[in-house]
Amino acid sequence: MEWLLLLVLFALLWFWWDAVGTKEIAVRRGKQLCQQADVVFLDDTVALNQLRLRRQLSGSIVFYRRFVFEFCTDGENRYSGYIDMLGRLIQQTHMDVYRVSDNSWD
Repeated sequence: MEWLLLLVLFALLWFWWDAVGTKEIAVRRGKQLCQQADVVFLDDTVALNQLRLRRQLSGSIVFYRRFVFEFCTDGENRYSGYIDMLGRLIQQTHMDVYRVSDNSWD
């Protein structure tokens, strides 16, 4: 019984540790995307939107996660983007179409 409890505790700790590391990668990529597009990465974070198990090409099963984030160009309108990750590898990124503003709101 004690071994089972330790195993469950270890699994939860590993899942938390993996989730934190994966989210950090997604935050860095979200910031890079926004910097490259010359827009502002809002709230300085991403949010987990989907979590599933998926099989990699190698056959191993890993977590698929979709992180969403928001950005803006003018200080008023918020736009969305997402980052799809398989394990700790970025599979796809997307940013909504946005309007470029001539007004600087810095």
